[in-house]
Amino acid sequence: YNELQSDRITDKKNFVDALLVVYGFTLDEGEDGEGANLKDGILEAPGKGDQGASVEWLTKSFDESQLQVLVKSIKNDIHQTSYVPNMNDENFAGTISGEAMKYKLFGLLQLLATKQRYLTRGIRQRLRLMQNIMTFKGQSVDASGATINIVPDIPVNMADVINNIKNAEGVIPQLVSLGWLPGTNDPQELIKMLDQEKEKALKLQQKAMGGEPATDNEEVTADDSGNVS
Repeated sequence: YNELQSDRITDKKNFVDALLVVYGFTLDEGEDGEGANLKDGILEAPGKGDQGASVEWLTKSFDESQLQVLVKSIKNDIHQTSYVPNMNDENFAGTISGEAMKYKLFGLLQLLATKQRYLTRGIRQRLRLMQNIMTFKGQSVDASGATINIVPDIPVNMADVINNIKNAEGVIPQLVSLGWLPGTNDPQELIKMLDQEKEKALKLQQKAMGGEPATDNEEVTADDSGNVS
């Protein structure tokens, strides 16, 4: 691709610096010993036109349309062999669904998963080396429990993820479904935060109905009819 584009620019420069070729006449030296004017030589050439006297530029034929076809073919081959889709392709995004987008990114995601495994392995090895250094200095360090989380910088349809979590309620444990959220390290912490928000909402509801808000030692519950006890 680089060679093709380089030759393309070179051909453009050669086209600008083309040689001028004359046929059917010669230019004699002028009276002052310098070369005669080209325009005068053409006008004074005997039999111009009858004997084939002419002037033209010496250039190569340059088909831009065929070159564009070759450029496009090379670019497509580069994206195909590297498993990286062309993000600037007009047909790449459009109005396709998230699942269809995943199929287009399948090769890239597989390549990304392989690189993540190698990166995680290297980070863990470095953590073990750091642990050995700290242990040698008399400090107790355990790096085996370190969590390595690599978040790919690719678009995520959060609406579909949230809808899947809602639809999974009662079918899949909440601890599992909340783990579908991108960048989530501790779903248990999310469950704890949700419980706290529900408890706070019940306290506000009880206060709005004229009752005394429950203390931290009191259990706030609600029956199926929505009555708070």
